[in-house]
Amino acid sequence: MLNLKRIIYFYELKIAGGFTKAASRLNISQPHLSQEINKLEIDLGKPLIKRTTRSFAVTEFGEAFFKKIENLVNEHSEIEKFITGYKSSNECSLTVGVIPIFNRFKYYEIFSLFKCQHPEINTSFIDGFSSQLFEKIKKMEIHLAFLTPIDEYFQDPGIEIIELFEEEISLIMSDTHPLAHADSLTLRGLISEQLIVPQRGTGEFQAVTKAFTEINTAPTSLFECSNMEIIIDLVKSQSCIVFLTRSVVEKLDMNGLVNVRLDNNLKRKVAVSFLKNQSRNPFIKLFISFLHQYNKDNLPLAATALKNS
Repeated sequence: MLNLKRIIYFYELKIAGGFTKAASRLNISQPHLSQEINKLEIDLGKPLIKRTTRSFAVTEFGEAFFKKIENLVNEHSEIEKFITGYKSSNECSLTVGVIPIFNRFKYYEIFSLFKCQHPEINTSFIDGFSSQLFEKIKKMEIHLAFLTPIDEYFQDPGIEIIELFEEEISLIMSDTHPLAHADSLTLRGLISEQLIVPQRGTGEFQAVTKAFTEINTAPTSLFECSNMEIIIDLVKSQSCIVFLTRSVVEKLDMNGLVNVRLDNNLKRKVAVSFLKNQSRNPFIKLFISFLHQYNKDNLPLAATALKNS
């Protein structure tokens, strides 16, 4: 009977295109890999590797054998993912990361509703900035997170990011500010103002700083702060201007404040993220399915955001 481990070793060897790279991918020594491939060739009764050439190459039989084992190796990988997901799901728990500002959204009720519908799942929540939550997902310290993704998050091949919705970013300032009665403002018109933006690692920070970079300029003064009490105090007492999203503005006491539209059409995305290799975790799947159902009447998610999740 053929040894499955050796078959997987040959598959990885063919994909890597050499013993050194394959051994590194498999986390084994190169001599051990070579021995296992030799044993597989003995079991098969045919050579898999051409040993008469200087560069790595497989035999004609090796090519045909590789095509035959592709489905087998891929299925084995899927089974391993299922087992991993099943083991983690046996804990009957789900840890969700949320950005601090998230509790200002009307969407926060989804957590309460999920708990009511699935009391058997021990659901807990952790606050953190998007950058912190992203790292916790990668380290498997949390199952998934609601965050404001920045460009580099989408470049991580191991993370699934489902965009939920976008929010417009506008300007909040004191009603006594010289710019308070403007119909709208541009970024260039704000260069000399004292500006506040939520801290680095948030979607607002990326949207604002990226927009200034795109017009080849930078503000004279740009503070980072996510504490709403401090922000409002600075806006009222120091004539600062703060970039905030619509949902946050709707929750503010606007006494003494005005909301001025920004011509540059800045938006902040909100998404739910989790490890791709945890996509089969039944509790993660259940939570995503719940979001999909909730979306029908409540959440302004993108029309196709959850279709294939």
